[in-house]
Amino acid sequence: MTIKNHRNMLNAILGLVLLVGCIYVLVSEGLQVKYLIGSVLSVGLIVVNFIWGGREEGVEEMIIGQADERDLYNAMKSSRAALRITNDICFISAIIFFLIYAIAKIDIYLNIGMTLFVVIVVMFIAFLLCDHYYEKHN
Repeated sequence: MTIKNHRNMLNAILGLVLLVGCIYVLVSEGLQVKYLIGSVLSVGLIVVNFIWGGREEGVEEMIIGQADERDLYNAMKSSRAALRITNDICFISAIIFFLIYAIAKIDIYLNIGMTLFVVIVVMFIAFLLCDHYYEKHN
């Protein structure tokens, strides 16, 4: 089998690393359900990514080939709405956790709020990088 989609093959290799880690912890720590579930999920990840890694075209190319302009427009609008909703949820949750920290002075709430703000910043940077990439390549 020749590798035609390198991204999926990389995901399959990372899934294999995850599987080895889960099995190692499962054997060393004893039978725990969370590591067993992680092992089963990583096997599914590996199988799907190996199958997709041998295909000529990825999922995006297959969908774009079958979609018309209205489908692409709906996908663009729904993805932007989902990103906006996720961003709003992260922002509101971060503010709530900062308020809880201000009242209760429990450090975990400060950590959660900071993590949510980092997620917002990472989403913004990813958005800018994607916009820059598509401006140059389209």
